Amino acid sequence: MLVSKVIAELRKIVQLKPETIYSSGGHGCKYADGTCSDGSIGCLFGQVLSNLGEDVKRFDNYPMLCQENIYYTPAIDKILTNEFEGTAEEINWCAKVQEHQDNGCSWKEAVKEADLQFALEPSAIENVSSS
Repeated sequence: MLVSKVIAELRKIVQLKPETIYSSGGHGCKYADGTCSDGSIGCLFGQVLSNLGEDVKRFDNYPMLCQENIYYTPAIDKILTNEFEGTAEEINWCAKVQEHQDNGCSWKEAVKEADLQFALEPSAIENVSSS
């Protein structure tokens, strides 16, 4: 799957729920766990990937690439790099959104901060408009 599809779905969700804030509940950030201020479950990327048909629970129990039998919840850039096709700019943009979300920003603010730091190719932005 293309990272541009992830970004398009993310922007769609953020447009519908801009003021949503994710909380891990003090258990560390997870893709399929934690409650949002709107009552939904899972972080922004967990909801995005779930909408795109991914089993997000597997990302909360991801195998360490360098050690056997050790699992963790990786940052979104690791998942996108290993499992999706996208540019470094797109992946870095997603990482910045996740960073701000995990630090308590609303989803709208997280996207705004990423947009200020990374200028995505017009096609990544147009995909949102056409979705």
